[in-house]
Amino acid sequence: MPFNIFVEPISEGAPPQKVTVIHYYAPWAKECKQQDIIIDAVKVIVKDTVSFKRVNVENGYDIPIKKVPSIAIKKNGKNIFLHEGLTSKNQILSVLKKALS
Repeated sequence: MPFNIFVEPISEGAPPQKVTVIHYYAPWAKECKQQDIIIDAVKVIVKDTVSFKRVNVENGYDIPIKKVPSIAIKKNGKNIFLHEGLTSKNQILSVLKKALS
């Protein structure tokens, strides 16, 4: 089943040809801080080939996710990946490798 978790303010500023990683987080969640460290490591590897966004789920966006952290990846205006819960560096890099090829 397709998922649609991207609201207008999140998609602004990212060119449609670019892959975007969106990290849904809550400031109080310990796993979200761990996810930040993982995303920082991914950023070093992929450099400017991928756009990164952070969305605080407590800011009133209508986002149908059940767990934080959640990682979504979008390419060419289409949702290609969603994982609720802590996502490993290798899992994110694997999805990005496919998206960028």
